[in-house]
Amino acid sequence: MARLSLAFLGVFQAELNGEPLLHFRSANVQGLLVYLVMQAERPFPRDTLATLFWPTDTDATAKKNLRQSLYQLRKVLNDSDDSPQPFLLVTRQTVQFNPAADCSLDLDQFLAACGREDWQTAVSLYAGTLLPGFFCDSEPFEEWLRLEREHFYHLALDSTLSIWEHWKCRRLAGRSRTLYLHPLPNMPNVPQNPELSPYQAV
Repeated sequence: MARLSLAFLGVFQAELNGEPLLHFRSANVQGLLVYLVMQAERPFPRDTLATLFWPTDTDATAKKNLRQSLYQLRKVLNDSDDSPQPFLLVTRQTVQFNPAADCSLDLDQFLAACGREDWQTAVSLYAGTLLPGFFCDSEPFEEWLRLEREHFYHLALDSTLSIWEHWKCRRLAGRSRTLYLHPLPNMPNVPQNPELSPYQAV
């Protein structure tokens, strides 16, 4: 069974069975993968995806572009309906990334660490801004991606601040020993975002 490994924090990385996936035909094909994987819990109507990625094209042209992009994406993933566990669930009406597919995503690992309040692991997994510099020729997609970047940035910042609070509590509880907070051992830096100041985020 094919295994897909994806990382969106920091630099986009994609591997299929350990081999890097490099030959995405266009940014929209790559963006389509990102959009579907990040929302694998739900199917999307084809019309919704066509309008999202090709908002200025006619309805017929947008749908044609979607068909071609899905074909190219499946080709990159070596995917088909006949696969034992396809990555994409494609019907005449909807498209969905298969939530049961053998796929690892760094965002899922990051969210899981946040959910169990494992702040150190969460911060270590935050390798950088979500898909920095990634661009599709679609304002609706860019707006969605901007909101997702802010969401993950704030989660990373909250995780970092939780670590600080933990060390501050240890300092107050153990006044008999010296605890230097600057710098802290293995203390990650506050995550930086070119669009957000940490002071604004707080």
